[in-house]
Amino acid sequence: MKKTIKGFIAGAAVTLAVSIPILAYGEAALKIDVILDRIKLVVNDKPVNSQTILYNGTTYVPIRTVSENLGAKVDFDTVTKTASISMPVSESSDIKTSREEAVPEIHVNPWSDGRFILEPTAETSPDDPTALEIKNSTDISFDFKLLKADGSTAAEGTASVKDSEATFNASELDILKFNISNGDITVTEAKGLVVVSGKGVYKKENTEDKEAVSTFKEGTYSSGSSASARSLVISNLTAVSFDYQIIASDGKRIITKGNAKILSDGSAECTFEEGYKITFKPEINNVITAEESEQRLLENGKIVFYTV
Repeated sequence: MKKTIKGFIAGAAVTLAVSIPILAYGEAALKIDVILDRIKLVVNDKPVNSQTILYNGTTYVPIRTVSENLGAKVDFDTVTKTASISMPVSESSDIKTSREEAVPEIHVNPWSDGRFILEPTAETSPDDPTALEIKNSTDISFDFKLLKADGSTAAEGTASVKDSEATFNASELDILKFNISNGDITVTEAKGLVVVSGKGVYKKENTEDKEAVSTFKEGTYSSGSSASARSLVISNLTAVSFDYQIIASDGKRIITKGNAKILSDGSAECTFEEGYKITFKPEINNVITAEESEQRLLENGKIVFYTV
């Protein structure tokens, strides 16, 4: 069957975002033999009701029908006889890819909430606060508590943050400063007696450090070598200190009690006055040895305690 063809563009491989000139048919219109509607048209898995032409093994389809079903826009310039096909900018694959790959910026506050433990040094005073607790931290401030070994509060308040330094002003003469470096916080003061030694470095507490440092465990230990001291009781154990009592052989009289500070070598000390201190050697095979630098409380100066 012979038909006169007008207004059809070759569509075997439709290319988007290009301009395709439409042939102008005048009085010398070309007449060709074609087959109508032999080929069914499906766009994006959706059947499209449109006329198709099969000519010399090539399928021809209406450009507007196919383009608009693909979400493209079709324009026709009547002067230049040019059809233009373009995708909306919002659906451009390049723009979509950049949007999907965009990663939001994540800001990490260096003054993070948590508990920090004093790192013992030769200059550290036994009265220095052993723990620093920070909460409600923001880019401009955080709440804090400095805790003594017995758990009481040495100082607390809200520190103002500026870069790597934070300041707490209790009064004009009492200024506490915090400096952070590589995750460690150094606590110093300009005036006042909050930090006894004037400086303390606090490291963030974690369970691994606690397991590594705590070479003691809570409980009751019995002496096998002294008549004056029969038992040692340890309680409130932390990574840096524990409470203790040394009880006489009558089971009632407390020879001494206090809070022992755990040192970096794993031993613990409680200092009463100049030249007098009790040292607890690290627990080995459930045994703790208590020693003193001057014999005042322990008769033989050294007692070995065994777990009960």
